[in-house]
Amino acid sequence: SKVKKKQKTLKVADFEKVEDFESECEYVLSTKKVVIFNKEVAGEDFSFFINKETSLESCLHSINEYLEWLSDAKAILINYYNEQADDNWYNTLEVYSGHLDVGSIGISAHISAGDIFSPDHLLEIDFEGKEITHIGWDG
Repeated sequence: SKVKKKQKTLKVADFEKVEDFESECEYVLSTKKVVIFNKEVAGEDFSFFINKETSLESCLHSINEYLEWLSDAKAILINYYNEQADDNWYNTLEVYSGHLDVGSIGISAHISAGDIFSPDHLLEIDFEGKEITHIGWDG
């Protein structure tokens, strides 16, 4: 089996604010990578949108806990996708980018990936908390 990649615990200093919106701020990781489905994604390809009523310090633990879960969210992804999806499908996923939305009520995520069943399309995966709400194809 493939070696599990560990998500490194993030600190406040790892986050770089790149955009200031009316109700939220966008951050990226300047030097760290994010591990999604056991794949490493460059920090600049993964955004964190944090509600302005929530400080980065106050939600850091939740972000770290969620990313640790997302780094190995294999079972939920395979179960949601369909019966064709198996270890090989999961291991050959390519994860291109994504973002987390951190609000007062919790975390949601959007991941863009590529898979072997539909190589010409982007796989768009939406999470609310630790449930998948939608998987769609783009392109």
